[in-house]
Amino acid sequence: SVCIHVRGGDTAAETSNRPIIRGNFCSAGGASAYGIELGAFGGAAVKGPVVANNSIIATATHYGGISLSSAGPGGTVTGNHYNGSGFVGTLYGIEIAACDSVSITGNTLVGGTATVGGIVLLGSEDCIVSGNVVDGWDGDSTSAGIYVGDSAATTNDKNVIIGNRVLASASAALKGIWLQSNHASATLRDTLIANNIIEGTSTAQG
Repeated sequence: SVCIHVRGGDTAAETSNRPIIRGNFCSAGGASAYGIELGAFGGAAVKGPVVANNSIIATATHYGGISLSSAGPGGTVTGNHYNGSGFVGTLYGIEIAACDSVSITGNTLVGGTATVGGIVLLGSEDCIVSGNVVDGWDGDSTSAGIYVGDSAATTNDKNVIIGNRVLASASAALKGIWLQSNHASATLRDTLIANNIIEGTSTAQG
């Protein structure tokens, strides 16, 4: 089940403005569940959310840790801890989808079995990914510690990936930081990648 769910309003006038989710403990279990999820879900965007200092522990097969969808402009995901170790996380530690100007900083993610991505930006722009630790992401060759891109006609421009640490376990076929645009009408421009540490094995790909 989803521990915390925030939905935007039915119209722009009813949107959720600056919800703050701070200092919670969540157990994530259920095939279609994130620990914390915020998004439009058929309604309006969630503006300026703050998701800070939460702890999410996997207890069964689940989607992942934190999901922001259609959030912004503005927003912060900081100081959270997600541990999916020992369980299948079918999607992402932190998902940022169709978001604008969100900062993802100082989070620690411990990957589970077959989890596709650590911090994943899908169709998002002007976001900052900084000072995070992505540890032991044990997926297949499609897995990435930090991923930016999309397979739809979206904008993925002007994102900053700086000062993060990505660690692959001994058996992981991990891509450390991966940028990829899989649609002819998608854009993936002006990305800054600087001062990151990627610690891989013989099967890891930087």
